[in-house]
Amino acid sequence: TVGFEDNEENYLAIGLNNQFGWNDEGNPNNDTQGRLFGYAVEYEQQIVGLDIKPGGTPNVINLGANGKIPVAILSSPTFDASTVDPATITFGHSGTEASPVSSSLSDVDGDGRKDLVCQFNTQDAGFMCGDTIGCLRAKTKVGWPVKGSDSIQTTPCPPFTLALQAMQ
Repeated sequence: TVGFEDNEENYLAIGLNNQFGWNDEGNPNNDTQGRLFGYAVEYEQQIVGLDIKPGGTPNVINLGANGKIPVAILSSPTFDASTVDPATITFGHSGTEASPVSSSLSDVDGDGRKDLVCQFNTQDAGFMCGDTIGCLRAKTKVGWPVKGSDSIQTTPCPPFTLALQAMQ
């Protein structure tokens, strides 16, 4: 990616032994800065279905609770949630905050496919008043990155008021 960096790329590199390395500035491992000897294939994170608090809507997150938030990574005809490595899963405000305290396989959406259901500590997820999306990031057992999101509603959030006072 020349001239653009969103820090979400991953690379599969195939090249000559001891002459191929990848970084965003080129290849410092040889005399021709920036020239790659081989192939680099860039791929983005696969977007997967996510269901926060499966079976219910809206997905209300009580910011003052010390409980758990169930989150299901959904299997589909093109993705098997059992391939996700639970040790790589993170979830929360940006998708990097909390690791699951437990996980299990269960069909939560009735499609006959096993989904990966994880439990996260509410206080570890980093949600704030006004958040409307919960994000998850993970890798499959072979290292492929995946991400997903679902809507949330945070509570209790105090009503905001604006007061103006004249300065003299």
